Amino acid sequence: SIMLYAGSEEHLTIPNTLGGYQVKTIAGGAFSSSAVLSVKTPENLRNIEGGAFAGCKSLKTVDLSASTRLSGVDHQTFRDCTALSEILFPDSIELIGSRAFFNCTALTSVTLPADLTSIYGQAFGNCTGMTAVTIPKGIVFIHIWAFDNHASELVISGYSGSCAETFATDNHIPFKALGTVVIPPLVLGETSHVAVTERKTFSFTPSTTGSYTLSVGSGAYSPTLSLYDGAWKLLSSGSKLSFKLIAGNPYYYACTLPTYDQASPDTYPITLRKAPGTEDGYEYEIAYNKATIIGYTGTATALVIPEAITDGGTVYQVTRIESYAFENGTFTSVTLPAQLSVINGGAFEGCKELRDIVIPDRLQRIYGFAFSGCTQLAKVEMSQWTMLIGDWAFQGCQNLTIHAPTDSYAHSYATRNGIRFASSGAMDVTPLVPDQDYDITFNKATARKLFSFTPTET
Repeated sequence: SIMLYAGSEEHLTIPNTLGGYQVKTIAGGAFSSSAVLSVKTPENLRNIEGGAFAGCKSLKTVDLSASTRLSGVDHQTFRDCTALSEILFPDSIELIGSRAFFNCTALTSVTLPADLTSIYGQAFGNCTGMTAVTIPKGIVFIHIWAFDNHASELVISGYSGSCAETFATDNHIPFKALGTVVIPPLVLGETSHVAVTERKTFSFTPSTTGSYTLSVGSGAYSPTLSLYDGAWKLLSSGSKLSFKLIAGNPYYYACTLPTYDQASPDTYPITLRKAPGTEDGYEYEIAYNKATIIGYTGTATALVIPEAITDGGTVYQVTRIESYAFENGTFTSVTLPAQLSVINGGAFEGCKELRDIVIPDRLQRIYGFAFSGCTQLAKVEMSQWTMLIGDWAFQGCQNLTIHAPTDSYAHSYATRNGIRFASSGAMDVTPLVPDQDYDITFNKATARKLFSFTPTET
């Protein structure tokens, strides 16, 4: 991994090896704000972390084409590279992260790679000089703000029948057809063996509203499958998905091949099924001896999500709430289970009557849009253990105050996003000292300990 660049080269070709080791990662911020004019990345590169080249205001050309194992451009990677005018991608790129090229105002045109499936929020936001973008036929997700504040002359070239055409039409952007794409459907309850190297995008339009599961592959070579609601929302991602689908809406699946040095199978089994179980209106899935809530069909106004689900005589702790499980619910309060660890994106989006919620101590991750559009939400209580809150998790919650320990992750998130904050006390944290060993005793009552470190030099 390249952690930091302190050189003075203006035209930089990053070597394939350093110190006898292959260069596989460029760390976040490694080249940020440097004076480099051009960059060419190496063949072995697998990962460029967020913000790696952010603020390189002299950077004009970027050539990633040799890095054929690079699968994505992470969030804010080239943000504020205001002189960037040329970018060459390898076909292997499958996603472009949020704000990856935000404020690249000199970028006038871009041809996106053949394997691209996903363009995230403001990926090309404020690229005010961009007048032409070519999008491949396999695209299934373009966030509604992907080209936010674009040039009035922007023309999108792509394939009729793809979500590129839908995006252009819905946003009143001129569209130029390069051909037509027919997205093959999946049939409910049937297993298809799909040659994902030849065809990576699939669709399903449910006849009834309800919860579904989708599994793909088997064994070590299972690819990742991502599910999108039309052109706007990423619902879920993984080798086994659970989600709520609305009757009549088209949904799209993008298959991501695993990256292995050894050969992988030519085909993968993909199966779409209705959700396996319901208890008191809660639709659930059992995996890894845990329960995930994936939908709700009840009518309660004070929602108490169960601590556990009993399925086939076995009790499973509820540890996860899946994307959009409670979307547009009319309940006014929610009690979350104590063992909950993850709230996925959009889980409570649009719950306009929800007024307050207590996040349990065990919950570590709240993903993007989880409570977006909860316009009455006024109070969220969090502990020091919540370590990730996604972009726009509380978008549109104008009345919100976050209550959490001072200097916690929740505190910093509130500050960064302009959300009111109220301290619930001090954190229980142990500072680490370099080169000092620590002995830690754990028991079931206190099975976690939080440490901190503030470096004195970069």
